[in-house]
Amino acid sequence: STNYDSHVVYALSTGMDHPNSGGHIWVNNPFHGPRHLILSYMTTGPAPSKYPTVDITVETLQGTVINATTLVPLTTLYESKLVHAIKTSVVATIPHGEFKLFWSRQDTGRLGETRPFRITAVQVVSTDVVEGGVMGPPAYFDSLGQFGP
Repeated sequence: STNYDSHVVYALSTGMDHPNSGGHIWVNNPFHGPRHLILSYMTTGPAPSKYPTVDITVETLQGTVINATTLVPLTTLYESKLVHAIKTSVVATIPHGEFKLFWSRQDTGRLGETRPFRITAVQVVSTDVVEGGVMGPPAYFDSLGQFGP
């Protein structure tokens, strides 16, 4: 019998010791043309989210802003069911080369934001990929047992 309740999930964050901190990562577009930069991150639902709303900024190594956006880590796909889910969003279209992706927590003062922003995946993909990204539709892990060990 397989125990699906004991699993390990990895994410990039500032950690529980620094939940209000921001951070940055380096991203490389190795392709010759522009590509979408997609970010997958943890969300919860229903409101209020346990994760903070964050401002995302993508810059060249020289500090020129390519794009700035806001991510709200809240899912409404499951109505009133309490869930942790991964959401994927396009955060910029980047040309060939290296970039920095910064995130910083908004000071919203909302209750419930007890965890740091958590990134689960970063990918450079074709500009044909839109919201939802290559992660596809939400995963339903409650039915994994039907597929056997």
